[in-house]
Amino acid sequence: AYNLADVRKITFVADEMSLQLLDGSVYSWNVSSIGNYQFDENPLVVNELLNKVNTWQVAVFPNPVTNLLNVKYNLPTDDKILISLFDLQGKLLLEVNKGNRKKGEHEENLDIIILPAGQYVCRISGQTNAISKNIIKQ
Repeated sequence: AYNLADVRKITFVADEMSLQLLDGSVYSWNVSSIGNYQFDENPLVVNELLNKVNTWQVAVFPNPVTNLLNVKYNLPTDDKILISLFDLQGKLLLEVNKGNRKKGEHEENLDIIILPAGQYVCRISGQTNAISKNIIKQ
């Protein structure tokens, strides 16, 4: 769980809500899939949203990484999973469609040997949620 003090900003762009934390993590989800939503600056509402995102328990390791990036996540429900890797300018470099995944823990491996050393963003997305993690390639 995160404290409200860990939240850098919350943004809405079209139907996507993004939550950016001070550690650089970004959590996003499509609010249109909720059907009806209302934004309230009440800390309890923000904490409720954080708790829903936290159920994925995403970890990317090792970080820094040299050749093989492990992506571990826990799905609260069955979902269609897409793993994407972006440079810091937002250019999509790698996209892996993992298809339907059952509820529970999963671990995927991405071979990133062809990428030059630098900083990247790994985004794990489902039909209603997405979580981004910063990684460093050595």
